[in-house]
Amino acid sequence: MATTRSSILVVVTICFLLAAPPAYSERRGFFRATMTRNEPAINLTRAAHKSRQRLSILAARLLDAAASGSGSAQTPLQMDGSGGAYDMTFSMGSPPQKLSALADTGSDLIWAKCGACKRCAPQGSPSYYPNKSSSFSKLPCSSGLCRTLESQSLATCSAGAMCDYKYPYGLASDPHHYTQGYMASETFKLGGDAVPGIGFGCTTMSEGGYSSGSGLVGLGRGKLSLVRQLKVGAFSYCLTSDPSKSSPLLFGGAGALTGPGVQSTPLLKTSTYYTVNLTSISIGAATTPGTGRHGPQDDARNRETSAPRRRPAPAPCSRPWCCTSTAATWPSRRRTTSGRWKTA
Repeated sequence: MATTRSSILVVVTICFLLAAPPAYSERRGFFRATMTRNEPAINLTRAAHKSRQRLSILAARLLDAAASGSGSAQTPLQMDGSGGAYDMTFSMGSPPQKLSALADTGSDLIWAKCGACKRCAPQGSPSYYPNKSSSFSKLPCSSGLCRTLESQSLATCSAGAMCDYKYPYGLASDPHHYTQGYMASETFKLGGDAVPGIGFGCTTMSEGGYSSGSGLVGLGRGKLSLVRQLKVGAFSYCLTSDPSKSSPLLFGGAGALTGPGVQSTPLLKTSTYYTVNLTSISIGAATTPGTGRHGPQDDARNRETSAPRRRPAPAPCSRPWCCTSTAATWPSRRRTTSGRWKTA
């Protein structure tokens, strides 16, 4: 019997207000880009582990920000190749150089490998070559994007007044996940539209890997993101589970989906991420109410839906097999006359 395979579609529309002047995109109407599944064969166990690790890093950053009173947190970018993420296809430069990079709604910085980038990991993915483009220019330290990075202690001014950055992916205690280079400006081509003056990171060194792509496209709420630089009021994307099909990414008017089947919920204004208010979770007849103060975050690179425990987890050392010799004293064990081990 012949069967047909259906694709699972996940449609996400994100709308927000920006205090910005009329934009290039508004004159054009909208932009359209495409995304493709970069690794269709997913190891679910490894993917879940990486997603939890990413959430742990995010939580740690938010706690650090709260403790310091800054009210904001540096965006973590933990790169991995566990599958399930989506690459955005676009072009840079004049003439255009076609690239693909991870699309990430949980971060802001746009960056791509520049030149040979012999100190970039992994090797093999395409690079952008500034010397082959007539529209490329380096951003000075006085630029707004450089000042944004400086305010997060992620950029410094070099002797030539260039804006150098070192952007960590994970926690500061892990020095082996970062991208490093200098800020520049270039013409980006999304679909059939060319947009001049997009600021991005020209990466000359990186460690930690970024899957099969040439870099990363930040789609977050910060000033460095592609969404903010395009000055669009909305964008949406539709993710298909079929690896042979591309997923559309729409910016501007076309991103504001409307119709009888469309439902919407407001974003929390107090969050630096795309966070919605979670009022309750229902499974069958059981309902767990929310607090009304927090909610889930939309993260295109996170593969797992998770929620905090309602009750605190038991202390690790209440389970001896979870303890380490430096964190607790191991329970004493002795062998009985029957040959069995007994814990004291």
